[in-house]
Formats: sequence, C-alpha cells, structure tokens
Amino acid sequence: MTASRPSAVIGDIPARAAHYIDHGGEDWHRFVGPRGCALVGPPGSGKSQIAADYARRWAQQRGDVAWIDATTRDGILAGLVRMAGYLDVVVVDPVTTAGRVRDTLHTSERPTLLVFDDATNAEIIDPFLPYEGGGVSVLYTTTRRHFVQQSGIADHAVPVHGFNDEDSLRY
Repeated sequence: MTASRPSAVIGDIPARAAHYIDHGGEDWHRFVGPRGCALVGPPGSGKSQIAADYARRWAQQRGDVAWIDATTRDGILAGLVRMAGYLDVVVVDPVTTAGRVRDTLHTSERPTLLVFDDATNAEIIDPFLPYEGGGVSVLYTTTRRHFVQQSGIADHAVPVHGFNDEDSLRY
C-alpha cells in the first residue's frame, strides 16, 4: 500500500439522519485510539449516528474506515474478510483471513479506523483486533455496559444519553 492511495471505506456506514444533531464539539474523540473507545447508550440514543459522522470525517481527513457489524461473530468475520481485498490479503477461510487482516493492520502505518457497530461481546472481537501499534484506531458502539468492562476500556467509555429537551425539539 502506498501512503498516497485514496481513503477506502469498507462496509456500509449508515447514512446521516435527516435531522442529525452534530456532536462534533464533544471531546470524546481523544479516546479513539489503538485500545478503543466505546459509545455506550440505550437503543436509539444516536451512538451509530455519532460513530458514522466520525467515520465519514476520518475517511475525508485521515485514512481508511472499516464499518463492521459486531452483533455476531459471523458479522465481525464478514467485515474483516471484506477488508482483505483492500489490504492485499489472500482470502482463505473466514477465521484465517480475519487473522491475516489483523496481522496486516498491526504492521501498517496507514491510519485506519475500525468501527465495531453494536458490539455485544468482547470475547468474540478481541482475537481479531490488531495489537496496539500501527495506524489502527478502534471505535465501538454498544448498548451493553458490561462490554466496556469485559474489553478493558472502561476508562474510554463515553455515555450517549440521547436527546436533551432542546435537541428533541430541534429534531
């Protein structure tokens, strides 16, 4: 891969909601890095929209983005296998390919954002995360508070409470 290659977006970043309220001024972005940051809140609170907005900005300003459905192990594997083509990783079976993608990302300096949307279980994600280092940053969305404890990123959990009265009237 060359540093001048245009940014790739792998997976389907959700479209911006018609009445999306920009959360760009919040300082939670500082937590996004190799260890990961989790946006935690109830269903419908806007976690995925916030992550999608961040992912779109990342792709425009920094590098590659992979949007991965993290609800199930199969969704995670499918997302990582989709990345294989962009990384020139030979596709074999899903588990082997996901491991090769992880290893490639670990040694790459290219800025890459992995978004694990609707993460439910750290034990099924952790084996496929690049080791700290390289150019990878990780962002999770989850409704499960125990996920951040399980994944060891409790100090990088950002609560998403949904709309306050003013925002709900604007929406």
